[in-house]
Amino acid sequence: VKRLQPGQQVPLQISSSLGVQTYSATYSADATGIIKVSIQVDKWAQGLYLVQISTDTPVQRKIIIE
Repeated sequence: VKRLQPGQQVPLQISSSLGVQTYSATYSADATGIIKVSIQVDKWAQGLYLVQISTDTPVQRKIIIE
């Protein structure tokens, strides 16, 4: 896993499978280059979501809420 630069800002977006943006925020890496995020999703509708993290090498992950 590649670490970020301390203080580096990273935008995170989560969209539903229909393309509706559900969550958007920007986080800063800590002094060790790590970002830890906890997002409350208990009130979100069931379904497939796409998580996008924008760094110099963008990351995309799918999550399923049941």
